[in-house]
Amino acid sequence: MALGQPTTPFHLFMPHEILDNLEQIRRIDRSGMVDLIVGLPEPIVKSIALAKDIEWPAWSSVDFDCIVVLGMGGSAIGGDLARSFLADTLTVPLAVIRDYRLPRFVGRKTLVLASSYSGNTEETLAAVLQARSRGCKVAAFCTGGRLARLAAENGWPLLTLPGGFPPRAALGYSFAALFLTLSKIGFIEDPSPALKDLSSFLTDRNSRFVAELPFNENDAKKLAAEIQGRIPVIYGAAGAMATAAVRWKGQLCENAENLAFAGEVPESNHNEVVGWGLPEGSADKLIAIMLQSPDDHPRIAQTFEIVHRLLQEKGIPVETVTATGNDPLQRLFSLIQHGDWVSFYLAILNGVDPTPIAAIDYLKSKSAETD
Repeated sequence: MALGQPTTPFHLFMPHEILDNLEQIRRIDRSGMVDLIVGLPEPIVKSIALAKDIEWPAWSSVDFDCIVVLGMGGSAIGGDLARSFLADTLTVPLAVIRDYRLPRFVGRKTLVLASSYSGNTEETLAAVLQARSRGCKVAAFCTGGRLARLAAENGWPLLTLPGGFPPRAALGYSFAALFLTLSKIGFIEDPSPALKDLSSFLTDRNSRFVAELPFNENDAKKLAAEIQGRIPVIYGAAGAMATAAVRWKGQLCENAENLAFAGEVPESNHNEVVGWGLPEGSADKLIAIMLQSPDDHPRIAQTFEIVHRLLQEKGIPVETVTATGNDPLQRLFSLIQHGDWVSFYLAILNGVDPTPIAAIDYLKSKSAETD
């Protein structure tokens, strides 16, 4: 089979013909996003060594009444995962702030963790300067840029991340770095053993999704084909699964240039579920994806079954992805990994290089013109 012949337009090929053609995948994935998706597990382990090299101040968890993570986009999702995953562990609130301004409650007893992969995210920089003016204790995570300079000037502990990744592909670093920082200060136990196990688990699990695995055996390829031409709405149970749904949404939008939305259960059952099916004809353009886990509350599992039937009666396609793994952390990241692969294959089906983010670059350039 030879795709891309002048006499056969790309869109006339079947999804399995496109996604099982390694040459065609390489031709579209010019910037090598596939290598970054395969490489998700490695930064998780590398972060352990990076954190050990940091000289942490003599801070203690008892010094703080709340934790705030500052970040945007791919640099903030690690904070979302920490917030949702540690909700039953942390004894103080953890909030993720995606804004230029800090809420009123942030003050001297707030631990502020500023995450900006480039070190130049304007919202994060504006918020961290406010944190400094309020006397907050700050730690920073970045590859360099202005945030690194601020850390040096103010004596903030700085975990310098390796460069060369799109922020969304540096999730392993941003997530693990936050966990390791919280353990250094005494909020949680040392997560290093769990992070090492997670990295090994994800490395082994990549074999389920790699491009060499044919379409009929590859769940990520098959789900990408189901999504193609539709707007997916991804649902997860409130907490960690809902955060995984947000990650899916972001990856589908950025990697595949495919509009997507995320929601959480049970909240969506009290409003959003009524809106499915209208306007007329929307069923042809929508698909619901339900991220489920053995860790879900039993009532949530029952709700997913009911909503599944309800949407199917309205003519909405519904797909379920179930988390796997030996513990809640592995199950959470099994869904994240699955979604990353789906977004990659959907990008290939959409004919777009999954790495460039022209719309975001344009917005940043226009914003800089107004500074």
